[in-house]
Amino acid sequence: MSVKLFFLGVGLMILAGIFFFFALGYFDAPREERRNGVVAMWFCLGLASLGSSLYVISIT
Repeated sequence: MSVKLFFLGVGLMILAGIFFFFALGYFDAPREERRNGVVAMWFCLGLASLGSSLYVISIT
């Protein structure tokens, strides 16, 4: 088990969770600014995906 990869994976998933709540705030914005919310959601999804992949690699 790689401890560095474990903490990196868990840290990225926590960071994605924090950004997720900030990204939800974009959907109350006017229609023109909602694109920022969609981009932020894809960013959160990418961070969470990378974090979970590193987590799985670290525990196997």
